[in-house]
Amino acid sequence: VRKFYPTIDHEILKAVVRRKIKDPEVLGLLDGIIDSAEGVPIGNYISQYLANLYLSELDHLLKEVAGVRYYYRYADDMVLLAGDKSTLHGWLVLINDWLETERRLSLKSNYQIFPVESRGIDFVGYVTFHTHCLARKKNKKGLCRELAKLRRAGVPEAEIMLLTASRAGFMKHCDSKHLMKTLDMKNFSDLVPQSAGNLTGTKYHIDQILNREIHLTGYKVGPSKFNSDPSLTLQYSIFEQLTEIGPDGQPRPVIDD
Repeated sequence: VRKFYPTIDHEILKAVVRRKIKDPEVLGLLDGIIDSAEGVPIGNYISQYLANLYLSELDHLLKEVAGVRYYYRYADDMVLLAGDKSTLHGWLVLINDWLETERRLSLKSNYQIFPVESRGIDFVGYVTFHTHCLARKKNKKGLCRELAKLRRAGVPEAEIMLLTASRAGFMKHCDSKHLMKTLDMKNFSDLVPQSAGNLTGTKYHIDQILNREIHLTGYKVGPSKFNSDPSLTLQYSIFEQLTEIGPDGQPRPVIDD
């Protein structure tokens, strides 16, 4: 969408919000946030939620009325897939008409209709083909440059792993094994011993140990049962305050004399 965040209409946005939220105090707070700047400020924590809500009715129109089977949207960036160009051109007219009449917005002129086989879909940082998914060239270059800079500075590999964790984690979600191997990126298992300590006791789900005092007593790194990545297993002790029923019938802490 052309200049999406700066051109969001406040009155339309407030009307959209009121279809979902009825609490007067919450609406008053949101109205103050919306009117604090022109459009919707990029970077505000709530801006992404308001932006998604602003175009949510378009999602329903395309999926439920137009019958678009493959439709993806991130904020104001949209991808629609179909078997022929005429169908896509028809949906393009529908989207433009809805944006102009319902939201006072318009699409950018650089929209593209092309076969996926020719060059893949460049969307949310990845280039997706029918058979595989690659990282966007800019993101690959960013990782390579940061890695080279840190190695030239003599930064230890363990620290490099931490400093590049976000970029490396991004690469994990696409076909990047060859890239990571070429860059000789280290894994957690390469930098710590494969095992440590003798683990005993019973396994518990994380929900069962939250909000309790936990003391780490050991750990072990081994193969994961879900994929080829290493798995970190922790051993811990849980400390809880014992209680007893007092004369008033209420629980009270046990005091060890």
